[in-house]
Amino acid sequence: MGNVPSGSQDLRVVGEIQVDEDGFFALVNASTYEGFVDEDWSLPQLLEHFAAARRLASAFVVFVGPEADGTAVNVRLGHPKRVPDDGASARIDVTDGVLFVPSFTDLTMAAQFADSAVVEHPERTTQVHVPGGTYEILAWRTGESLHVSLERVGEQPLAVPTDQWDGTIAWFSA
Repeated sequence: MGNVPSGSQDLRVVGEIQVDEDGFFALVNASTYEGFVDEDWSLPQLLEHFAAARRLASAFVVFVGPEADGTAVNVRLGHPKRVPDDGASARIDVTDGVLFVPSFTDLTMAAQFADSAVVEHPERTTQVHVPGGTYEILAWRTGESLHVSLERVGEQPLAVPTDQWDGTIAWFSA
């Protein structure tokens, strides 16, 4: 079981949630995320692809920084009472009751090879189980920790407007 606050009955984590070795954290709906970009993709292309997936509510990718490799990610259901000003938010659709936490390597393999899924081995990929629906994801960093909250939403505005960051992905690196 991952880092889940007690009392989060509707949230179940299979595996440990950590910032990956490249400094990225991602939540992906494997049923709706289209991973392929180009056999010879560039980093700007890949970042724009992640931004497009965010707009389609199929993936949420943030860069925490290479120094954050292995840092535990604290995931909770429900947003904190005080929403941080410097967080990043987006919507994500949960269609099968699960979001996956792929590594940057998984994301880049899917980006390069049209026949490669972002989640090749679901049983070996960290999973966050929540009831189906549309959720707002809010991510913020405090000190050395990355925090992520998921809250089921209707059509209300996002807690942190997405236009505050550069149109690609959120960068928390110092």
